[in-house]
Amino acid sequence: ALVAMHRAAGDRCVLVTATARFVAARYAAAFGIDDVIATESARDSYGRLTGEIVGLPCAREHKLDKLAGWLALEGLSLGGFERSFFYSDSASDLPLLRAVTDPVAVRPDVALRAVAESEGWRIERLEAA
Repeated sequence: ALVAMHRAAGDRCVLVTATARFVAARYAAAFGIDDVIATESARDSYGRLTGEIVGLPCAREHKLDKLAGWLALEGLSLGGFERSFFYSDSASDLPLLRAVTDPVAVRPDVALRAVAESEGWRIERLEAA
């Protein structure tokens, strides 16, 4: 419902996650999200997963860096949007949460809840329908 609400408003939805792309892409598709920025898994010469990753993981400050790089390829920047939203449950996402206009803590961990409360950010439970 949340993705549908954003899409109805004309927002572009992007899944930005530390999860490996081969897993994240399935979740994005299930939610109707076309774009995925995720940790890239290494493959051997036969195309099999090696258990290693390519480059830096899409986590912590690297999540913001990867989003900025992806936006640049699209000819965009995060600061170029009137409003930008990011939903997270973890304090590890503070760099990206602090970079958007509308950070939302969803069932936040203790550390994120403390920051969200002190910063006056929206805190949601977002139960499954």
